Amino acid sequence: ASGGAGAGAGTPPVHEQRPPRLGRASKQDKGAPAEPYTEQDCVEVLDILRGQLQLDAEVPVAAFVIVERCVQAAKSKRFLTADTWKPILITATILAAKTWFDERIWLVDVRHQLRGYFDLEHLGRHEADMCKLIQFRFNVGPKNFYEYYFALRDLGRKKIEQQQQQQPEFRRSGHRRASR
Repeated sequence: ASGGAGAGAGTPPVHEQRPPRLGRASKQDKGAPAEPYTEQDCVEVLDILRGQLQLDAEVPVAAFVIVERCVQAAKSKRFLTADTWKPILITATILAAKTWFDERIWLVDVRHQLRGYFDLEHLGRHEADMCKLIQFRFNVGPKNFYEYYFALRDLGRKKIEQQQQQQPEFRRSGHRRASR
């Protein structure tokens, strides 16, 4: 055995291994399929990001615009998957915040504020991939912003209406006076 042997034959040392590219499942992820994601999963991630990073309500709207631009630019149905949706949403939200606030947001600060919530090991790589993919087109004009804003608002209203329809009618039956 030579003194320079790594963990396994043909496996580069950890510092030489490249992080997975944005929009592609890593080799580790291919073994077990990820759970499908729901609207509620997206809402929970955005709630954590907004709370921990103290983002304005407009930033997630801009993030969705950026995500759609990435999906369109990738021209791949495998770009946004159960394995990739969360890093894509987190990265888009951080880039939207940088654009919205028009100030420097350091990734080291983001990692610190989101420590314990998300795996952000490859955030810098994901950010670079997203910048390259949509050629730094992060600015969201007013018309585009409001199209997304009203579409997301309408989607939220429909979701609330659906939830109300699925709930038992305890309000009507529970508060009626008994007739004698």
